[in-house]
Amino acid sequence: MTSMHISQAIGATVITKKEFDKLDPATQKMFMNDSLEFQTRLLKTLRAENEKALVSMKNAGLQVIESPPEMLKQFGTEAMAIRPKLEPSVYSHDFRMKVEKLVADFRAGKK
Repeated sequence: MTSMHISQAIGATVITKKEFDKLDPATQKMFMNDSLEFQTRLLKTLRAENEKALVSMKNAGLQVIESPPEMLKQFGTEAMAIRPKLEPSVYSHDFRMKVEKLVADFRAGKK
């Protein structure tokens, strides 16, 4: 396998904004705090399980080779090209712009 990291997303819509807005402020705060706490724990668990699985596969003979730079560039180019095509069936244009800005800021060291 190559060393290229391909992220996986896990998620679900638990409650609509319309229903969330019906909750009193204290319940909204509890909902958000609990969600963030669970997200943090889940991410830590998933990363640990992924690392454990990779070690097991390597012990069984899997070899990891460095991803060719041309392949990385191609994947990036294709990913950028497909994003607008997923509007509006997967996400709105505004949402995509917001996420892309957050990613760009994160990569630039702004948090």
